[in-house]
Amino acid sequence: VGIGQTNPAAFDKFVVQGTGNVISAQASSGSVGIGLFEGNTGRFFLKSLNGSDGIAFIDADNSSERMRIDSSGRLLLGTTTEGNASADDLTIAGSDNVGITIRSGTAHQGAIYFSDATSGNAEFDGFIVYDQNDRELRFGTQQSTRMRINAGGNVGIGSVSPDTLLHLAGADTAIIRLENSDNSLVELL
Repeated sequence: VGIGQTNPAAFDKFVVQGTGNVISAQASSGSVGIGLFEGNTGRFFLKSLNGSDGIAFIDADNSSERMRIDSSGRLLLGTTTEGNASADDLTIAGSDNVGITIRSGTAHQGAIYFSDATSGNAEFDGFIVYDQNDRELRFGTQQSTRMRINAGGNVGIGSVSPDTLLHLAGADTAIIRLENSDNSLVELL
């Protein structure tokens, strides 16, 4: 069946084409949803959450909510409760180990960037980058790498190629500062 489509593909059973809202689901009260099925298994519902609370993806086989986008635009995975107010745009929860995997190409990088801009170098003002090619983890502030851990586990601060377990490099000023509770200092050059 084609609506607004004169030649739907042979594998498409129902096609709606147009501009604006081409398919709407409305209910006079409560939630409304759209189901996606694959035979008798693999069923999911895209469901409104009582009108203005957002939408949820529900695994119909066991009625479990898998993902929610709430009315504030926060993405919640494995939970219906957002995280700390300072970092609640994405919340991931589980009853066992929980994590995020960033998978990049063999000779490429996986990264997390911290930005307050939409263009230029300020888009990567702070960063955490893992380089698959060099097997190196880098931490950056103010758009520059400040610390790196190389493939051998050596940590470099101020060094681009740490050759010992802890390699500190700096200008002619002290590179290590030890301060007691009474503000007396011990500096090592």
